[in-house]
Order: sequence, then structure tokens, then C-alpha cells
Amino acid sequence: MAYRHMDTTRNIQALAKVQLILIVVYVVSSILLESLLPPLLQEYLNNEFERESTSFENVIFGVGLLALLVYLAALWGIIKVEVWAKNGYIYSTIVLFICSLGLGPIVDHVFAAGVSYLGAVVTGMLIALLLCTESAFNKKGLGTALQPPQP
Repeated sequence: MAYRHMDTTRNIQALAKVQLILIVVYVVSSILLESLLPPLLQEYLNNEFERESTSFENVIFGVGLLALLVYLAALWGIIKVEVWAKNGYIYSTIVLFICSLGLGPIVDHVFAAGVSYLGAVVTGMLIALLLCTESAFNKKGLGTALQPPQP
């Protein structure tokens, strides 16, 4: 029985587009729904915005901003099927995750938090497809290694 390999390039592109949309929805919903938070949480957000940031936070912000730019460029590269985008996306995702550990408490409306969670799921799907399937980004992926050789 011959196995046919499924090229997942279009699926990867579709997920990258969904990810870009989720980023925009998250940012817009966070800004617009902030006024619906309870007064104490709004006060906390205002105090956090007005306080002086530490040197550590400044370094985390700088590295995170650079990683975010690489992340967005890599998402665009995935949509345009640029081979370099695979590594850029994966590495910038790792750096952004590490930077997020230094942010401290985060306050979000439940809708924005839900969109963020959905974005994390899409990120996991994208990384899995990029690493483990046959696509324009990975012609000899794990997905092909698991198949028995064709006669």
C-alpha cells in the first residue's frame, strides 16, 4: 500500500493568518474592554503604567520588542512561504515566552484573555506543523520519517 504525503503548506499559511488576526483582536479588545474592568483593577493598571520601570524590566522590554518584530516578520514570511520564516517564528516564540516570565502580574478582560489563550493554541499548532509535517518549510519533516518506505 502506497502512502501519499500531505503537504501542509496551505494549512500553515492559514494558521499564520489566523494568528495575525488574533493579535489584532487581542490588542483592540484589551484596549477597548479595559474600561469594563472593576475600579480596583483599573486603578492597579494605572499605577503600573505610571511607576518607574526597573533596569531588568527595561532589558526585558527591549529584548521582547525585538523578538516581537522578528515574530511578526516571521508570521508574514510564513504567509509568503519564505523558508527562513520557520526558524524565525520558532525562535522568536521561545524568546517571547521567556520574556513574558519577567512581566509580572497581568490584568485583562476575560474576552481578551480568551483570545490570548486561543492564540497560544494556534501557536502550538503552527509549531507542530512546521516541525512535524511535510511542507514548503520542511520537506523532510518528521511526518515523512514515520511513514514506511514506498516499494
